[in-house]
Amino acid sequence: MVSPELLRRFPLFGGLTIEQINTLAMAAEEMSVEPGHWFFRQDAELHDLYLVLEGQVGIVMELPRQEVVTSTVGPGDVFGWSGLVPPHETTAGAKALTPCRVVRFDCRRIRSAFPEDWQFGCLMMEKMAQVIRERLRDLRMEALPAYVQ
Repeated sequence: MVSPELLRRFPLFGGLTIEQINTLAMAAEEMSVEPGHWFFRQDAELHDLYLVLEGQVGIVMELPRQEVVTSTVGPGDVFGWSGLVPPHETTAGAKALTPCRVVRFDCRRIRSAFPEDWQFGCLMMEKMAQVIRERLRDLRMEALPAYVQ
């Protein structure tokens, strides 16, 4: 468990009730990792969501002969939205680029609260949609130079 006060500091959790923040806090643990640590690989089943407290994490496309960092997330950002969104399969990997301190959320525990608190489920899915939107924007910006001369 992490402190609910820690989570309240981050805009991602704005709009959630104290009870909903407590649900998240009880499903969370803090962890520290070194550069090169893989949080998860591409095309893997995932049931975790991560919040970066310190450090930089690369969102990585794993190609046959190389890894391509498509975006970088840092303090205050989340990654691993696939843990909350069916079919819970990653579309990219996530790798620590620097020493990192993160909060890992057990999405199974979070999802189990949705049937009784459907507003919580709706808010969390809305927040994940915003994260997905940002990732798509990052990919478009990355691809833009190939089309603009």
